[in-house]
Amino acid sequence: MKRSVAVGLISAIITASCTLLPENEKEGCFINLRFAQPVETVSTKAIEVPDTNSFILTIANVGGDVIYSGSYGKKPSEIVVPHGTYSIEVVSSVFEKPAFESPCFGDRTTIVASNGKDISVQFLCKMINSGVKINMKENFISQYGGKSVTVSQDGESLDYSTNETRFGYFSQGNAVFSIDGEPLFNKVLEEGKLLTLNIDASKESSDTHFSIAIDANVESLSEDIVVGSGYSGENGLSAATAFGIESAKKHIGDTVWVWGYIVGCYNGSSATSLSFSSPFESRSNLALSSSKAPSSNKDCFSVSLSTEKLKAALSLADNGAILSKTLFVKGVVEESYFGTQGIKKILDYELKE
Repeated sequence: MKRSVAVGLISAIITASCTLLPENEKEGCFINLRFAQPVETVSTKAIEVPDTNSFILTIANVGGDVIYSGSYGKKPSEIVVPHGTYSIEVVSSVFEKPAFESPCFGDRTTIVASNGKDISVQFLCKMINSGVKINMKENFISQYGGKSVTVSQDGESLDYSTNETRFGYFSQGNAVFSIDGEPLFNKVLEEGKLLTLNIDASKESSDTHFSIAIDANVESLSEDIVVGSGYSGENGLSAATAFGIESAKKHIGDTVWVWGYIVGCYNGSSATSLSFSSPFESRSNLALSSSKAPSSNKDCFSVSLSTEKLKAALSLADNGAILSKTLFVKGVVEESYFGTQGIKKILDYELKE
């Protein structure tokens, strides 16, 4: 799971100035690098970025031949390459496996060096791994005897004790949360996000709540998970493990369970006809959201009510009282329906308070 990561929260400008050299010299391309901001330590509320002089700079051609690899602060004043295609990356560290307190930042680009042309490329660097903090509630600790929660990804793992307060960092992708080898739930981790999981346990019910808050240049998320009654996290295989709206939007073409709050419907034929308050005129669709008070269509997930049975049971025109209730719906996720992702073929549903 070896992955290089680089410069965070900083914009780096890489300028490749390609020229024709004198006839008695080999034609080539001068690559000049500089940062848009002074080379200094940059801090945010969530993290601290190392001195950019310590970053690892790597320039390689499409064949994998490395032109330069070393400290950014000790790079040559001039780097000359023949015309061709090159990848350029600035690296703060090499992220090899999950670890606590190991945020990594970076960006990379590809340039085509052509004699006689100047190329300017700007890197917008960001955190490219994912941070996870686990808060274990009293019921959860009691039920599982105070054992550590293990988070596994691609054959590597990290153990969280009951009193662990640090963020562990992982690559983007699926992670399995377990105790003593018994899976509890899965989560798809996204780069550039800090996820705080508040885990409780119950034998009677299970629920998932999802909210987002922004902290500087890193997106911070908080999620409450109640483990019990067969709950195994977001995987879209059942109503109990339904995908939230944002996760569902990444499963175009899949038949999955999705949950959201009923927030309105589209009274016309376009995305601009979305209404969050009565009168609700259309019986053909619903709009779901992870928030009970979405601000626009982009926060919503559209649902087609294609049969008379569905219209009678779920349309806001016939059932105004279900506004703000939670709907679990199974169907095929479509790329575009009323200007956003949605479900057009409902196979099953559950409506809850």
